Amino acid sequence: MKTFLTIDTATDILYVHVMKDGRPVFEHQEKGHKDHAVKLLPTLIQALESSGLKGPELDGILVGVGPGSYTGVRMGVVVAKMWAKEWDIPLFKISTLALMASAKTTPTVAMIDARNQHVFAGAYDFSRPEPCLLKPGYYSRLFLAETYPEMDALETFNPNLEIILNAQAYEKVKSIDDLTPDYVRKTQAEKERHDS
Repeated sequence: MKTFLTIDTATDILYVHVMKDGRPVFEHQEKGHKDHAVKLLPTLIQALESSGLKGPELDGILVGVGPGSYTGVRMGVVVAKMWAKEWDIPLFKISTLALMASAKTTPTVAMIDARNQHVFAGAYDFSRPEPCLLKPGYYSRLFLAETYPEMDALETFNPNLEIILNAQAYEKVKSIDDLTPDYVRKTQAEKERHDS
């Protein structure tokens, strides 16, 4: 991919990025208070307009699929699916944790707080051919501290898309309709359905 749009809404950071001809031409990171729904579409329109691009000119859309906020993850995934279908362009998915970890060149455990001393986490080393060292999941902070004591722990969101591209740490979505967010753990509704 040389010209593509990246969207991630899984954390409290609304992230929109445009790469054009292999160069970053637009980046928006904004800390939100559950208002991604209000700001996502205007930000995406601004991203394309300021980059001088029309949707069908993109080589694809890269979307963070979580884990993270249930509502937040869904929002970015739904918009990415809708636009990829409308413009007939490829859709690519990536773990939000991989996006987070790309900020570091050293082995890193990326974490999103999940309360009660638990986090959504994944471990990555982008110097390796297979950068994912620990599959994204729901882990206790104690387990991660004991298992990866030498690794940097990262809970901020500031991706480096050049590292993501070089490592090819994303995956092409075969069926856009079938793409679902990576919630890692069941939603409350799923738990209630299972228990009833």
